[in-house]
Amino acid sequence: MTTNGAPIGVIVHRRRLDLGPWTIKVDGLRVTRPEVTVLEMASQLTDDAFTALVDRYAAGSRRRLDKLSEWFDEVCGQGRPGTARARRELERRVAGDYASSRLERLFLQVIDASALPRPTLQWTPPWNRGVRVDAAYVEARLIIELDGHAFHANPTAFEADRRRDQVATTHGWTTLRFTWAHLRDEPDRVVDVIAAALAIRRTGR
Repeated sequence: MTTNGAPIGVIVHRRRLDLGPWTIKVDGLRVTRPEVTVLEMASQLTDDAFTALVDRYAAGSRRRLDKLSEWFDEVCGQGRPGTARARRELERRVAGDYASSRLERLFLQVIDASALPRPTLQWTPPWNRGVRVDAAYVEARLIIELDGHAFHANPTAFEADRRRDQVATTHGWTTLRFTWAHLRDEPDRVVDVIAAALAIRRTGR
């Protein structure tokens, strides 16, 4: 069934602008570019829902985040609904010190509930400018990586992350990895492990 020419439950947004640059072809069908779709949803969603959408789209990828930033001026404009929300979201993420996923936000909740200081989020190792680690206590040379469900299901990512850990070790850094289950079910143990690692790294014993 349709209403006003569209299937029931489908909301149609029409623009008077030339949408050519905003679209790509997928399997022969012209659709809106993913980054454009995400930015346009800033006017349709609540703050929390828009944050979750950007989480799913970016998924820790700096390249995808850069794409959103590149399209911001094109898609969002002064006075347009959702512009302020999209700008706040991108500014926090581009600044780097921002939890970019539910897993990272859970990690921060665990840290903030403890006596531990907050680490630097989305930190770029000087020996590899092309990647970011989830968090780092820079002065202690301690990296924290958070492994979600996709991590366990992707053998290529698993191997690549192990290589990153090895390279970090050769530069004198220690890497700790925690999963969602660790943070959810054993937050005190996570805090104790990080605290112990910080003490060792700072004293050398």
